[in-house]
Amino acid sequence: MNILVRGTNWIGDAIMTIPAVRRVRAIFPDAKIVLQTRGWAEDIFRDSGLFDEIVSIDSAFQQIRMLRPYRFDLAILFPNSFESALVARLGGAKNIFGYSSDHRSLLLTHAVPIPEWKAFRHEVYYYLELITAVEKYYFHAVRPEEDIEPRLAVSEKRRHAARQFLRARGLDDMRPLIVIAPGSTNSNAKRWTPASFARLNDRLHAELGANVVIMGSKGDADVSRVVVGSSDHPPLDLTG
Repeated sequence: MNILVRGTNWIGDAIMTIPAVRRVRAIFPDAKIVLQTRGWAEDIFRDSGLFDEIVSIDSAFQQIRMLRPYRFDLAILFPNSFESALVARLGGAKNIFGYSSDHRSLLLTHAVPIPEWKAFRHEVYYYLELITAVEKYYFHAVRPEEDIEPRLAVSEKRRHAARQFLRARGLDDMRPLIVIAPGSTNSNAKRWTPASFARLNDRLHAELGANVVIMGSKGDADVSRVVVGSSDHPPLDLTG
């Protein structure tokens, strides 16, 4: 069985899909599962053991042409976009599961209603609910929820490379390491103030003796610079 999982468009959302993807692997242990995602997510999922293959998202036409040879038996669409449904349909997926949003229900073979509780429960459950619909269709039953923590495996090779990377920049790996991400690419309303992050950084340094690292996408560079410039003990800035 060939399964396509269409990943989300943002890093935070991708992390929230991990328990749902883990359940897909659990209920289809022998399937070939392909993740279609933005290029940045390849590093996130590379060592996860959840996918047999990862393909990058390009233009809609190129996506369709790329997907057709796989002859997917099942496509699971985590994004709510019209385009993701159109690509799965024209890409030849036999069964297509996704939420009935963005006027795309006719493109889905199984349009799942958006849960009434969506605004009140953690996003992890929103993605799990989609897999529940898949499981009911194929197995007429649903296994109890077990591990819903969004954890990912990281190989020792990559851990070693990270340690070497930080040592080369003067960080003492005997001290606690704390990462902060002050930016938010798609919504300034989600951001805590840079001044607050700067004060937090100084407290982490003073009270815990921690190494503090700032991370984020290239679009977060400006806010990271403000945090660094406002800190008494500037953190290591790895933004971008």
